[in-house]
Amino acid sequence: MTRPLLQVQVAFANDPFTASASLTWTTIPDISIRLAPQINGSPISIRRGKQSEFANVEAGTLTLRLDNRDRAFDSEYASSPYYPNVKPRKRIRVRASTDGGSTWRQLFTGYVERWEPKYIGFDAVVDVTASDAFKLLASAQVSFTDGAAAAGTAISHVLDQINWPAADRYTSGTNTTIPAATYTNQNALQLMQSMADAEAGTFFVEYDGFVAIHNRYYRTVAQANPFATFGLGSGEDPYVDVGWSYSDAYLANEVHVTRSGGTEQIASDSASDTAFGTAVQTKSGMLLGTDTEALSLANWLLRRGKTPALRIESLVLNGDLKSAMWPNLINRILDEHLRIKFTVPGSASIIQKDGYIIGITHEITGDQWLTTWRLIPTDAETVWVLGDSINGVLGMTTYPAY
Repeated sequence: MTRPLLQVQVAFANDPFTASASLTWTTIPDISIRLAPQINGSPISIRRGKQSEFANVEAGTLTLRLDNRDRAFDSEYASSPYYPNVKPRKRIRVRASTDGGSTWRQLFTGYVERWEPKYIGFDAVVDVTASDAFKLLASAQVSFTDGAAAAGTAISHVLDQINWPAADRYTSGTNTTIPAATYTNQNALQLMQSMADAEAGTFFVEYDGFVAIHNRYYRTVAQANPFATFGLGSGEDPYVDVGWSYSDAYLANEVHVTRSGGTEQIASDSASDTAFGTAVQTKSGMLLGTDTEALSLANWLLRRGKTPALRIESLVLNGDLKSAMWPNLINRILDEHLRIKFTVPGSASIIQKDGYIIGITHEITGDQWLTTWRLIPTDAETVWVLGDSINGVLGMTTYPAY
């Protein structure tokens, strides 16, 4: 299998909040010629997800460079086929196909921030920068009164306030109830992130541009098994690089959680405190209904943070090393489960680690296409499962879930 085909499309004729099903996509023709990463080595860069385990998901970004010698992307050129719609905040997406164009998978969907013309010697290019829907959500404010609702439903209510299309969201299946409240001049994105924090879920924009939340059990239930194994052995998909970490970056042996209007709840571990010294993690103003929920969250965070662990935090891949793995590289979403087998140099020892994807990056040039996944370990998510031979052993794997 050769490299995937790439396609760049822009919804020139539509407004930002047009529902996805009603968008009219214009395909930039001859994109393999139009894309100009070879000029000054500028790559096509796609970044989605978050940088670390306890951070919020950041706005996804896209940058790419297009040949503009025909002025097709000049906003003032009336003879452009896209005139007068070469404007900021037009929807844009990058798609890839591994079967010659029969089926396509979005790598990124977002909104153009700028069309920046540049003249480099005798070349004319335009640098396109785009961000996903988080950019729009971060610039909106909401004021409304809401009743008690599941976290996903509460997030939907915020989206309703800013007229986000009802069909362009995945918000069902959450577990935490957000208490009734009146919100006044609240930043829409920050409010929804607070609701997702109460759920301990992943709130993000999907590759198709839809706003989504994965509930806190999504990884352990929907992603119980790895979709692929990456290593250097037979039948494994090869990697370029593995990023290791063993540090105190996530150490937390005293966790303070306070819900909005509640009493501070504290969970601590004396053995960890003795071994490493006190490391405090604080979460306040949580949108939880009871102090019992706050304490449950504190205990869950404590179990995740009280003991530093050897982690694989990143995995760099190049489909050119094994073309059959291209579908595994472009068909990924956040929170998916993978397995890594690392052979220790100079020995026959193999270290096996499982992880969940929390960040996705594609860097594409004429010479290579590198995919990097940022990861968190799966063992921090393991909880007690009734009747399970591994995760149901009384007194050994009876970890409480939040």
